[in-house]
Amino acid sequence: MIGSILLAAALSFSGVRVIENREACSYEPDLMGEYVLDSRTISLCTTNAIKKGWSREHVLKHEAVHAIHHNLGWQTETFIPEPQLTWLVCAFMSDGEVMNVLLNYPGETSQEFDARMMSYLPSDFIALL
Repeated sequence: MIGSILLAAALSFSGVRVIENREACSYEPDLMGEYVLDSRTISLCTTNAIKKGWSREHVLKHEAVHAIHHNLGWQTETFIPEPQLTWLVCAFMSDGEVMNVLLNYPGETSQEFDARMMSYLPSDFIALL
């Protein structure tokens, strides 16, 4: 609980807004969240995430990592270096999820894999990044 509060405070302090269940969530059932660069907004589709078995906090951590990538000015850099990132992806992600990232995030695969792996870390750790 403290980690979630710390993460929310860190995002707010860095100028990132968090909104929930905007209209796009209702017609994109696979959308669990997104970080919108132009508005510096994390949009959470909490209802969709829960239906898919993910918690609000897990999706928030994932999108927070994308916000941090952006705040640091990173285009392709990741927190988890190679070859560790590839090892973690191979060890902990299903083939289907890997293919989904490879097909749907061209040019952004490393950062998407990074966000997916980092979202398993405690919220307070991500807040301190």
